[in-house]
Amino acid sequence: SKGTDPTTTNLQGHWKFDDGIQSTTITDGDPVTQWQSKEGSRHLFTQETTSQRPIYRSAPTGFNSQPAIDFDGTDDVLKLVLADFQSTATAGVFFAVFRTDVTATHQKILGSGDEALATNAIGLKAQRTGGTVGVQHNDGTWDQVEGSTTIGSATTYIIMIASSGSAYRIRVNGNDETENVISGTNSGDWFGDTADVRDNVTLGCLERTSQSEFLNARLAEVILYSEDKSTANENQVGEYLATRYGGTWTT
Repeated sequence: SKGTDPTTTNLQGHWKFDDGIQSTTITDGDPVTQWQSKEGSRHLFTQETTSQRPIYRSAPTGFNSQPAIDFDGTDDVLKLVLADFQSTATAGVFFAVFRTDVTATHQKILGSGDEALATNAIGLKAQRTGGTVGVQHNDGTWDQVEGSTTIGSATTYIIMIASSGSAYRIRVNGNDETENVISGTNSGDWFGDTADVRDNVTLGCLERTSQSEFLNARLAEVILYSEDKSTANENQVGEYLATRYGGTWTT
């Protein structure tokens, strides 16, 4: 079963790799030139540079015969040029389904920064050295908060990173994580708390004065809300993703 799409209230981004991926037919092994979100805003991520295009996988291992996109961890990225993405969102929830190839590097799933600045950025990550899910936020000082589960390679994960507006919380496969402050504070700062000088949104890395922290993983689905969600709503989304991808979401 593919599952039923989750709640759409304050849904700001929903990228699913069987929808909006190309304007033409795509088959296994093809490079991905664009990916459009399926919610109302229809954010279009593109990649014009041939060597930086991730690869489409029609039924990769670990995703219940559903498609995913393979990022190489070197320079693959899809990018949306957009000023001040989600500039009014001071709380929110982020879900992603992925399967990493390596465990010893920083890896960003979704990021937003400014090409001219080393600061003023937010990144939602699959893992850092040490292997845990987390969030990095900079509005002059870096806040970095991570969960407690070590993310292993060759395993499919459903992760959730949320902000109540005053603190982050993290769930991995439905399990509540112990949030660990690596630097700064657990401020809960979200996109709207990141100074409005950002000029890009990226899937597969974080872009500031340069692109870095590339994702080395297959990414199947990303969902982003601009409000905090109840536990019931979180579980609705998590269970949808678990059904679709044959994973686990503990309630």
